[in-house]
Amino acid sequence: MAKASSEGTIGISEIIKQIEKKVFAPIYLFYGNEQYIIEEIIRLIVDTAVDPALRQLNVEKYYCSETDSETIVTSALSIPMLSERKVIIVRDYEKINDSKALRHYFEHPSQSTILVLTANSIDKRKSIFSIIAKIGVTIKCENLKKPELIEWVKNKIHSYGKEISDPTIEMLFDLKGNSLQEVYTELEKVITFAGDKKKIDEKDILSVTGATKEFNVFELINLIGNGEKSKAIIMMNKLLDQNTEPILIVNLLSRHFIILWKIQNLKRVNQNPNEIASVMQINPYFLKDYLSQADKFNIVKLEKCIEFLKNADLQLKSVSLPKRIILDKLLCDLITPAR
Repeated sequence: MAKASSEGTIGISEIIKQIEKKVFAPIYLFYGNEQYIIEEIIRLIVDTAVDPALRQLNVEKYYCSETDSETIVTSALSIPMLSERKVIIVRDYEKINDSKALRHYFEHPSQSTILVLTANSIDKRKSIFSIIAKIGVTIKCENLKKPELIEWVKNKIHSYGKEISDPTIEMLFDLKGNSLQEVYTELEKVITFAGDKKKIDEKDILSVTGATKEFNVFELINLIGNGEKSKAIIMMNKLLDQNTEPILIVNLLSRHFIILWKIQNLKRVNQNPNEIASVMQINPYFLKDYLSQADKFNIVKLEKCIEFLKNADLQLKSVSLPKRIILDKLLCDLITPAR
């Protein structure tokens, strides 16, 4: 679940448990940059609090940029229609016009209304925030860190009766970023694509994201390993012409070279291919290609390549040079370091 902090004594996991048990707070304030988890909790509140047949009568939505606070208060004070509760969802809470009526409602909320406020950010210095935190629940939802994201994806995959390895999840992050909404959208596609297949692998991720059309990391590595500088530069420029993000190319190359480095180290201690596949969590479908590519680089060259990739990543993030120049130099460095 998304990382969150609560200004009260309750955390987001406990909030979800209470909602599932139909124990509701009169006011919820969700804010932060992880919109997916905010929407997921709102859906849970609506699904749990109001019968589907009565939602049209008892679920109302407002945007503060279009509605004044008096209208929201009037709606919140009105009784539910043929239902124990009603839910009012108020978007862009940071744009609400403060009023005496609103403050009075926050201090004395209706027990038959669940008022859900969402915002991108809030000013905790305002006294109205303290009032909400005292009578209701305030939660900040932030982007997950990579270990938390990996755990979240695994839980989602497991809920569908399937498995996925950490390297495969990391490939998904490399391709789609760390937004839960983006990742979840792709997971739904991957699960559908996999059908009855129990284990999701890198081939499934590449196929569903369309990355096989934009970026073939094996082909590019082979060009680099074979010293085919001209072809590698042509391919790189083609990727850039297709609007492939330079940082994505570098991230995928870095991940790939690190895998090759680990494979070479495992081979040095005489581990056989099956043991390597198990330790590295590499799908057998890709193992032969990884072993073949690893043979084209010794440890020293791989370590130099990884260092070149780190420098390129830093330059893309901090230097004003054209990105094509940075990537062209990177390819030359990857192809020419001493063997």
